[in-house]
Amino acid sequence: MIHRQSVIQSVDQIEGERSGGRPSHGKTSFGLTLCRGVAKDSDGCPVLFVSAEMTARQLEQRLLSIHSRTPVFRIRAGQLEDDEFDSQRHQAVRMAAAGHPMFILDGVNDCRAIASICRRYVRKHDVGLIVVDYLGRLFMPGKHEREDLRIGKIVRLFKDLALETSTAVVLLSQLSRANDKEGREPRLSDLRNSGETEQEADNILLIHPIAHDDVSPSPTGILIAKQRQGSTGRVELGYHKETMSFEGMFIAPVGAEGRS
Repeated sequence: MIHRQSVIQSVDQIEGERSGGRPSHGKTSFGLTLCRGVAKDSDGCPVLFVSAEMTARQLEQRLLSIHSRTPVFRIRAGQLEDDEFDSQRHQAVRMAAAGHPMFILDGVNDCRAIASICRRYVRKHDVGLIVVDYLGRLFMPGKHEREDLRIGKIVRLFKDLALETSTAVVLLSQLSRANDKEGREPRLSDLRNSGETEQEADNILLIHPIAHDDVSPSPTGILIAKQRQGSTGRVELGYHKETMSFEGMFIAPVGAEGRS
């Protein structure tokens, strides 16, 4: 069940988790797939996806693409045969009828406004997961001497929100281009203005495409760079570029280092 809520404002933790990825490497898709998985699970909960970058309509199209495995560009362009259209409509009905509600909030980037709205959704709808997309697009009122200090205030605000409401909060973020240029896996220092983020986050996940060819699903690593209550390591998933969705390829962490 998808509920759309648009808020116009003028002007990346589970309980402090952060997910980072380069542009077009799937951070939004990762957040949507996470929300869909939690909402559709019978043991899950209502979820809230907050976007400071995309409209609710664009996100709904992505969700339908993930659910139906129909390439998102065909849904956007209306390039569907009659039987495909009927299938899409059936998939939409299934999404609306199964699992827990999923709320989508767009058109707002003021952090304090977002936090206030999130508290209301937790109280009114018992939301148990909040995903915010994404850190670089968020606005924090006031003067800030440096960009890293501004980012630090934003991260602390959402960490406080998670602790105050006992709600899982995932804050999505971009990574620098350094790892691509150097041909290596991303690391914590690649998080933009990452100092206080590393300190505040309970968990940090870094998205890393393993292959850059046209294979689908494309092997993609989720690097567990920090986990306050467990070990670090790597999980490999498959990323479908056509539907912008993730699927599990391996369920066990690879190369866990056993650090807490």
